[in-house]
Amino acid sequence: MRRLRFHHAPGCGPAKPCEGTLAELLLALPYFINSRLIPPLPVINQMLQSGQYDAGMSGALYWPALQLDADEYAELVQALRRLGFVDEACPPWVQEHGTWSIWQNYRSQRIPWLKNLAYKRRQARLEKMLESARHQQDEAALAQANARLMRLCMRHMDFIDRHRQPDPRYLRPALPLELSSCD
Repeated sequence: MRRLRFHHAPGCGPAKPCEGTLAELLLALPYFINSRLIPPLPVINQMLQSGQYDAGMSGALYWPALQLDADEYAELVQALRRLGFVDEACPPWVQEHGTWSIWQNYRSQRIPWLKNLAYKRRQARLEKMLESARHQQDEAALAQANARLMRLCMRHMDFIDRHRQPDPRYLRPALPLELSSCD
């Protein structure tokens, strides 16, 4: 399996240079694979092409942008299977990180995916409105969009809390996720 050089930045403090396998990099990304499910190739490639993932206080990772071919993906799937992960077919709408997160939460936490997807889409529209108001320096529109977004996020979290029922078959295995070599 391909080994990569990347940088790991903890929630606070300087980034450290690291080296590890592709599987180690993906498993170290906060919130990316938070179940036993293996993401489909388009989702992994979208993440890897970005060259970075920043989860705020949960840390960040930076790497040279790359893309996997079918053979490398098959090798990655085999490595993750050996660690207890499951390669399960996803519906066709799971093509990027946001939809992957929704599908993963449906399978591992039983959170209804269709309603969760609707919440995420409304949130994305409000975030665009917020950015537009920010760009136009329209303080009133900014305050209104921000208030609407906050109310929506609170309703979304209530929805998730009401529906969360962890499914032990899909809970992520406990793995020692220390990156193999960080300076």
